[in-house]
Amino acid sequence: MTDELTWRDAEAEWPQPLVTDRQAVADPESVGLTFRCDGEDVARLVLWRGGWADLDAVVNGELVVEAPEFADVASCVHAADWLVERLLGDRECR
Repeated sequence: MTDELTWRDAEAEWPQPLVTDRQAVADPESVGLTFRCDGEDVARLVLWRGGWADLDAVVNGELVVEAPEFADVASCVHAADWLVERLLGDRECR
């Protein structure tokens, strides 16, 4: 399961805050999702409008850091689905 989505506004002053209210973001630059499974396992996926994602995860005590790229919305969704399935599989998540 995921925590609330977080958004970053490209128009906000530095340092740009992460917010959970999409209505507060004029120019969305990224959206972040956090997945938690089996106690200590957690994955944080940030999708950037420039065509890449940042993935940081701890799965079975191992650190995973990746930066997949995507070309369009469909490949972005595919990358997110693939990462979640690979990292979390069929485990009970919250």
